[in-house]
Amino acid sequence: ISIQRTRTANDRPVIFSKENLPLNYLEEKCEEEDVAGYVRENLNRNQSLNEVLKNAFNVRIDHAFAKISALSAGEFIADKLILEPGDCLIRLEQVDFDPQNNPIMLSNEYYPGYSVFTVYRSS
Repeated sequence: ISIQRTRTANDRPVIFSKENLPLNYLEEKCEEEDVAGYVRENLNRNQSLNEVLKNAFNVRIDHAFAKISALSAGEFIADKLILEPGDCLIRLEQVDFDPQNNPIMLSNEYYPGYSVFTVYRSS
């Protein structure tokens, strides 16, 4: 399943994200015939993909591995974030894992280059 979203703060686009989830893994966790539609419906209601995975599929994200890189915005992502093509972006590429170390989701999040990050980690 591939999901593309533009997230906003005060009606301003701040993150464009693309998440990919293994359909066969989710089908094993759910009795719904249209798993993609089920994800979309619950995501529209809850806004948090991790909450949808936990509540609708009993899938818990336990840990993740992420890479952060800088790049120039292409036309598509520049349009989504109301930037100019060529403007600086920060990309966070992340793989999320369940407690059994199964990869659950691959995400690419794109932030405007002026973004500031705060990282909180817990064990």
